[in-house]
Amino acid sequence: SARAALGDYEGAVEDSRRAVEAFEDALGPRHPYVLTALTNLTANLHQMGEYAEVLEVCDTLIARSSERHGESHESIASAEMARGLAQKRLGRLDLAEAAFLRGIEVRKELDDKGPSAALSWVNLASLYLEQGKPDEAEPWMQRGRETLERTLGDKHPATAQVIGSMARLRHAQGRFVEAEALLDSTLKALESILGEQHPVLGSFYFYRAQARREQGKKDPARQDYARALPLLEQGGAPDDLQECKADLAALDER
Repeated sequence: SARAALGDYEGAVEDSRRAVEAFEDALGPRHPYVLTALTNLTANLHQMGEYAEVLEVCDTLIARSSERHGESHESIASAEMARGLAQKRLGRLDLAEAAFLRGIEVRKELDDKGPSAALSWVNLASLYLEQGKPDEAEPWMQRGRETLERTLGDKHPATAQVIGSMARLRHAQGRFVEAEALLDSTLKALESILGEQHPVLGSFYFYRAQARREQGKKDPARQDYARALPLLEQGGAPDDLQECKADLAALDER
C-alpha cells in the first residue's frame, strides 16, 4: 500500500503477490485476509496496465468470496468494479457497463451509501462519458461527487480525482472554462497531498492541457502537456499517454 501511494506500482504488485501467497499458505484460499490481498492486487495490476490478469484475479476473487460469504459482499462489489475498469481499458464497453452495474447492485444490497458506493457511481458515469452519453453520466457523477465531499471532504485524493472526472464531463459538454477551473482545483488538492511528481497527476495535467487548448491557450496547454508526459510514462493510463504524445506533437507542429 505504501509503494502504491508513492507511485511504485511495480513494487506494489510484487508485494501484493507475496501477500496473497503468504496468507493462502497460512490461512487457506478463502480467508478474508486473502480476499483483501487479492483486492489490493487487482488495484495494483490495473495501475500497471495488466488488464487481462486483472480479469483473472477478479474471477478468482468473486468465486472464493461467493463460496465464503454468498453473493452480496464488499469483496465481490470491489471485484466487479475492478473487472469493469479492466474491460473498459480493453475497449469492451458493454462488458464494462454490466460489471459496473453488478457492483452497484451489490452495494445497494449491502445498503452501502458511502465512499465506495460513490466511486462505483463515478466509474459508471465515466463509462457513459466515454460512450458519448454525457446526459446519462451527469446524475451519477453529481451523486458521487456530493457523497465524497460529504463523507471524505474536498481535500481527499478520491474527492479530488472525482472533481477531475467532473471536469472531463464539462469538457465533453463544451464547457471548457468550467473544466479548466475544476482541474485547477483538482491539481492543487492532489499536489498538496501527493507532491508534484506523483504519476496520478499526469492525467489531470493532460486533461487541463486539452481544456486550455480548446480555449486557444497554446502556451499554457503546451506546458501542461510537457508536465503530463513524464508522469504518464511512470504509471498513467496507456490511452492518456498515447493521446498526450499525439496532442503535444500536433501542437508543436502549429
